[in-house]
Amino acid sequence: MKTKIIILGAIVLAYFAAALITLPRGSDEEKIRNLIADVAASVERHEAAPIIARLSKDYKDEEGRDYMLMRAYVIDVIYSNKKRDYAVTTKIHTVKVKGDTAVAYVLGKAEWEDEMYSYLFDLRLVREKRYRFFVIPVTEWRLTAVN
Repeated sequence: MKTKIIILGAIVLAYFAAALITLPRGSDEEKIRNLIADVAASVERHEAAPIIARLSKDYKDEEGRDYMLMRAYVIDVIYSNKKRDYAVTTKIHTVKVKGDTAVAYVLGKAEWEDEMYSYLFDLRLVREKRYRFFVIPVTEWRLTAVN
């Protein structure tokens, strides 16, 4: 019985240690820059889930898309281009943080075969409270609009 309690205690301790080790570090600007890089890498890998995970439930853009419509749009774009291999690059011009909101101006490029598309994005973000490993409260940046 004593051994089971020690093993259970070690598992719980390892769980909390993993939660603490994986906490996002750095300034707000660094966290936002990492979010943008992660989204670009997910587009290249044709993975919709990591992109959707960075959308706020309060998402609303100029095109009239809310969270559910943007989620469907991301899935459609990612999976309809699944057969294309393309490179995605981003150049972040400005990140402005004001309290729990931020705006980032990003030049994004997608290239494949002999085609290239370039867009200037106006990203709106909000700091939201989440739980890491269901127990550690953290704040993470989420996209509220992509214009």
